[in-house]
Amino acid sequence: MATNQDVNDVDDPNWEPLARKRFKTGSVQAMDKLVKDRNSEKTQAATRGAVKLFQSFITDQELELDLEKPDLVKLDDALRTFYFCVRKKDGKFF
Repeated sequence: MATNQDVNDVDDPNWEPLARKRFKTGSVQAMDKLVKDRNSEKTQAATRGAVKLFQSFITDQELELDLEKPDLVKLDDALRTFYFCVRKKDGKFF
């Protein structure tokens, strides 16, 4: 079966099998940047705002919840209550 890379190209000194070109190598910094930039800046800002709002809710409700290492049952309960109680600044539902 012929592909974009013809078997006759094997005699070409620059020829490489397709498999070698399929996987790119990269630096740790490039991979970190890719992960960091996977969401737009607006998405990242919205996420930071939502986390800040949830932290404010936890403080306001005097909940004992460690967000760094949360108890999953407590986190589930807190999120459930948060979704029920949270409103826009004007008091309307989101």
